[in-house]
Amino acid sequence: MVEPFSRSTSWSDLLPQAQHVCMQVFRQLPKLEHVEVGICERVDHPDPTITNAFIKRWGRDVITHENPAYVEDTVLNLAWASGVITQTIPGNVKSLHLSAANLYGLSRLVFKQHSISYNPARNLLSVTNLTLDIRGVQGYNGGSDWDATSSGTYAMVDYWAKTINSLPKLVHLQLNGKIGNVMVRYEDLIGSTLSLLLPKVKRPLQSLSLHNFLTSVRTLSKCLPAFKSSLKSLILDEIVLF
Repeated sequence: MVEPFSRSTSWSDLLPQAQHVCMQVFRQLPKLEHVEVGICERVDHPDPTITNAFIKRWGRDVITHENPAYVEDTVLNLAWASGVITQTIPGNVKSLHLSAANLYGLSRLVFKQHSISYNPARNLLSVTNLTLDIRGVQGYNGGSDWDATSSGTYAMVDYWAKTINSLPKLVHLQLNGKIGNVMVRYEDLIGSTLSLLLPKVKRPLQSLSLHNFLTSVRTLSKCLPAFKSSLKSLILDEIVLF
């Protein structure tokens, strides 16, 4: 997003527009089976997107001027985009790669920064595989990003637990954390989301993959028994136990 398009007052207008555009795109892809939320660089935006029109008018280097008239918003809310996706994808999609939080931190979420009300994902009837990024790219996040309040981590967990449980055919779940360059004193808080999220998952999973978490043996011991009657595969990759 480029200022002033990312002013908070404009998000209420962007939400229905984003939902409308997504539904239009998905209608053109009757055989679509996989959807992944990612990031487009400015040069990737085709006609007739607003970003493309902006670049044509002001030039690619407009934000690099000494005193730029516009600045680029580096806080990309992938969780907001993921929420839009779950409400608009067609029923034939079989796999999803979404983000539970945006690239900055867990306090800026679907339901807090720019609210998307939870609705049962009735259109996700064919999804068997879900990959969910708990955090985005490496970086430092202050303690406020991890406050266990109704508008922070707990709300994020509740939102995505409901979404996961609304997938009647889900059998493969992958959760990606991120140790990366995060300050050590907050890494255990990233891993603690597992102890909040997994006990709320009610789907009879056949495979569970956990990647890039710092967590404890006690946390895993409490979370995994819930799937003991159905789980056939467990992958623990880049897991640091304490």
